[in-house]
Amino acid sequence: MPREACDRLLDLIGNPLAPSVVERIHEHRQPYPARGRLITLTPREKVVLGAMVEHETLADIAEELVLSLNTIKKQAHAVYAKLGVHDRRSALLVANRLGLLPDPAPDPSPAGRAEEGSRASRLPILPRTA
Repeated sequence: MPREACDRLLDLIGNPLAPSVVERIHEHRQPYPARGRLITLTPREKVVLGAMVEHETLADIAEELVLSLNTIKKQAHAVYAKLGVHDRRSALLVANRLGLLPDPAPDPSPAGRAEEGSRASRLPILPRTA
């Protein structure tokens, strides 16, 4: 809730809260942006957007999802329109900024685990000596 609306509501009910509590309410992160519009994607558009992160071309996405390239193009353009962009790169940047992209899953392969983490995690494990 915007700060002004919260203050007005508290004034209407006589503000029974301590000033420190009111300040904590104002500091709390809002679930929706104070300005702008809420972007809602269909479940399929979310899948296509997520697949854009993993695949280089829309044809690759179409092949993975077993859909026609034309269908994927239409869904990609719907995502671009909802995000207010005109290309894939901008769509991914805006979607990432808005938190619409899923968190990347860790790579379960030994090679993937070795690439993550610090230098120490890439060092061989040596047996302890007494």
